[in-house]
Order: sequence, then structure tokens, then C-alpha cells
Amino acid sequence: MADLVEKRLESLLPDLRLLMRAKLISVEELQSLVKKYRDMEQRILRQDATRRDYLRCVRHELNCELLLKTRFKRIGTKQKIRTKVKALSNRRIIHTYNRAVKRFKGDTELWMQYARHCVKSGSSRAAGKVFARALALHPMNEDLWLAAWSWEFEGNTNTKTARRLAQRSLRAIPKSRKLWLEYFRLEMVYLSKLSARRKALGIEASGTSQTFQQRGNVPLDFPSSTSFALVTSRYPQTTQKIEKQPVEWGFGRVVLLLPS
Repeated sequence: MADLVEKRLESLLPDLRLLMRAKLISVEELQSLVKKYRDMEQRILRQDATRRDYLRCVRHELNCELLLKTRFKRIGTKQKIRTKVKALSNRRIIHTYNRAVKRFKGDTELWMQYARHCVKSGSSRAAGKVFARALALHPMNEDLWLAAWSWEFEGNTNTKTARRLAQRSLRAIPKSRKLWLEYFRLEMVYLSKLSARRKALGIEASGTSQTFQQRGNVPLDFPSSTSFALVTSRYPQTTQKIEKQPVEWGFGRVVLLLPS
């Protein structure tokens, strides 16, 4: 284990030297950081290491980021160096999370924290990979599916991928009330944006109605039409009316007025 610890510390030296050259840390602080990293590495390499041990490493990096951010302003560090220091810190955090999920594959909350960090730090490519890996291991987890497609739609502004993920989730968990309702909401938001875009371009509605309908094994105990009414009431320009679908489908049919 000692060799692995020293190897890990050697990989950190370029990052620490950069902080020294930029006058962001003192010699004493460098020595303190090396000791801290050694202690953390020894802890997470133990056979009885816990999820908390990995999260302590992440917390340490985040605390260092806050401290360095203050010193950037005080010293007047150049933007190029700021960007590089922040990127290196984010790389270390992602590396720590990656090691953690490899060890605790079944911890869905840990996967969620990993994904949230990637999204918050602007690491879009990493976020997409994390969600894909997590869903491959936990295809029956509603919250992971919902987080993945919500991020694609709202954070990554990729409507096509968001809708594809949403439909995959419904094929994986066809009786999920939560996913069906959120998928309905997704489509309503999408159609509302589409309608607004066409209106901005001066394309008038022709009065042709289009039905939103997802055929499939929809559970009979699916959320009542009241749930759908609450969603559609937020998009009055998109929804014309709600009509009851035959009981066999278990949910309401929404007739949408869309420009052709």
C-alpha cells in the first residue's frame, strides 16, 4: 500500500508545484498539503474504507478551491493560471469520485453526487458518461433516469437526447407513475417552447390539432387526470383541452393545438 500512496503523491506534485510558482501557497502549506494527501490516500486504500472516506477527500478539494479563490483576488492571479488551477482541482475531484463509484457500484446516491458535481462544474461530457454508467448498473432507478433526462433537457439543452432517455426509462420501468408524469411534463415544456419559437418566426397556427399520446403498457393506476390538469394548466397556449381516454389506457389524452 505504501508504494501506491507514494505513486499517487508523485502524480500530485505537478499540481502542487503550480500553486507554489503562482505564489498561492507557502512552503509550510505545501508540506501540510502533502501530509494531508498522504493521510487521505492511506485511508481510502484500506480494505475497510467507507464512502465517507472518499467524500472527505472531495470536501478537502472543495475547501481548497474556496481558499484559492480568495487568494486569487488578493494576489491578482492571472486568469490563465486561475483557469488551470481550477481545472486541475476539478480533475482531482472527478478522479476521486470515479474511484469511489468503482468501489461502491451499488450506491446510487454516490452516483447522483458524482453526476451533480460534473453538472455543477460544467463538465458536460463527464456528466453524460456518469449518467450512462450509472443507468447501466441501475436501470430500475427512477431518480437516476429522471436526473439524466432533466439534465439533458435543461442543463445540456439537448432535447433530442432528453426525450430519447425519457422514452428508454419508460420502457425499462413501464409502471412508474413518477416517470410517466414527468415525461408528460417534458413533452408539454417542449411543445410550449416549439410553439413560442414558431410564433416568434411569424408562423401562424393553422388550427390543425395534434394528439400527444404515448402508446404502451401504461399502468391502470396511473396518476389521475387531475395530475395532468395541473401540468397542462401551466401551458394554456399549448393545451386546448383534456379529454378522457378509454380506461384501458389509464390516462388522459391531451389534444394540442399546434401550428403546422
